[in-house]
Amino acid sequence: MELAISMGPGGELLDILNSGFREADSLGIAVAYMTGGGFGKIEESLEVALAGEGSVQIAHAADGAVTEPAVIRSLRNWNSRYPRMTYRVQFDRKMTDVPLFHPKIYWYERSDRTTTCVIGSSNLTTSGLTRNIEANAIISGTRDSVPVRKCRAAFDLLFGGKDLFEPSDAFLQLYEQIHDREKHQLVLRQRNNELSNLYEAIGDQIAEERKQNEPAGWKPKTQLDVIVLALQRNVTNTKLHLDEIYVRARQIADEFGLEYDWSTWKNSVRGRINVNTVGKVGGGKLFERIGGEDSKSGIYGLSVAGRNYLGKL
Repeated sequence: MELAISMGPGGELLDILNSGFREADSLGIAVAYMTGGGFGKIEESLEVALAGEGSVQIAHAADGAVTEPAVIRSLRNWNSRYPRMTYRVQFDRKMTDVPLFHPKIYWYERSDRTTTCVIGSSNLTTSGLTRNIEANAIISGTRDSVPVRKCRAAFDLLFGGKDLFEPSDAFLQLYEQIHDREKHQLVLRQRNNELSNLYEAIGDQIAEERKQNEPAGWKPKTQLDVIVLALQRNVTNTKLHLDEIYVRARQIADEFGLEYDWSTWKNSVRGRINVNTVGKVGGGKLFERIGGEDSKSGIYGLSVAGRNYLGKL
């Protein structure tokens, strides 16, 4: 049995799901929300799986605000076209007698009976798969291994819930009206000047607090500076996953108008960290690897030298 953690952002989970679904004999998905963007990122891989011989089970919530009618329409069409597919939804919005359907479980089983289960926080949305900082446990093992059996049992319990149903055309027509009105209400809330001002104020406050926590009087000039500053600004935590460092360092580079070859950004950032990590030959010993796999999925914090770094080695 193998256990890995995917934290994102950067699309690592998306790569895992796409490659797994293409090789899957059977698979299951149970998530709270689906959007067209998220569904579109795995659509091709799911169709490859549907061309096989095993089962494909998909369930999600229809809440009116997030899950998009176009996704329900597409999955209804698939449900009619592919005999091996079973599709269910649960309508949660404003139904006080129905518990909120809020799981995020993915699993797929290959023909050799090895199974991978993903349990975590990622919905089947563009943000959940590529942009957000999520946490997902990825469990791989034989079908009969205890962790896999427990994951599959949890999924089966969710998928067999009494409040799930196969959406009809009449349901979809009503749901489209609800979704349109929910979007309209969202636009109205976004136009609320008082609320917008509060969001702007809290953004300014966070930025100010970050500045107060930065060593005084230095601005990043090099890629190494940018990486260190990304970790120095990480005031709510003492460590960052490598995928998070890529994103935050890029944001700081943009903030200070620094240009790099973005096509090689990840490789060059990883190289800077490797050279300057405690225990490596050479470098400034600015980083400490706290966990994860070295050079690939490492988790890093700042050494004492890194915390006191002001842009000069």
